[in-house]
Amino acid sequence: MRIAVATFSHETCTFAPKPTTIEDWEYFGPPTADIIDTVSGYIGGFRRMCDEFGSVELIGITSPRRVRGGSSGSWNTTEAFDKYTNLMAEDLKKAGHLNGLFLALHGAMAVTGIPKPEAEVVRRLRNVVGSIPITIHVGGYSDKFAGNPVEINGKVEFLGEYGADAIVVLHFGKNNRIILTPTLRQVVNTGIFAPLGINFKELDIIVLKSRVHFRRGYH
Repeated sequence: MRIAVATFSHETCTFAPKPTTIEDWEYFGPPTADIIDTVSGYIGGFRRMCDEFGSVELIGITSPRRVRGGSSGSWNTTEAFDKYTNLMAEDLKKAGHLNGLFLALHGAMAVTGIPKPEAEVVRRLRNVVGSIPITIHVGGYSDKFAGNPVEINGKVEFLGEYGADAIVVLHFGKNNRIILTPTLRQVVNTGIFAPLGINFKELDIIVLKSRVHFRRGYH
């Protein structure tokens, strides 16, 4: 299994007067692909899990280093954001076949002219790698009556928030989809489907794993 690893992490202080520029990002050196050899931070933790799992090759993607001033830097310039995001995208094109991409993003970056920088990083890089098929095991686990997990090979069709949950929609087989949630959620009506990009009227069969019946909500 080959997984690319890239990082572009900044906790922006929007009250600081001086913008964060390319000069700040390269104060400690130019962008580098040597980002995997660490035991700390997001990448260090991910690396440890991959080592425990075994048979995982991590490929470093050229990324910016830590920025001068850390979180004391204000808004990132558009020029800096475009340079490093495009640099990562170009390096991804040369990485060959990949089974996944791990992005170490902080989630608190601010960039002039870009409302959601981390989402924009993901969008640009996903355009390069496309939708990579993944294999997961779902079901079972909870108790002895739940049965054994079922293996699914599919592609991530939606990854985002719905209410308070982070939700994943996997597309697999002949136009099948499965919605995965981190907590128990009762699907009382069809309202969940549209925000996830699923056209309810195009579905022939809906299977709900629920403790109670909500037939009325589907008439």
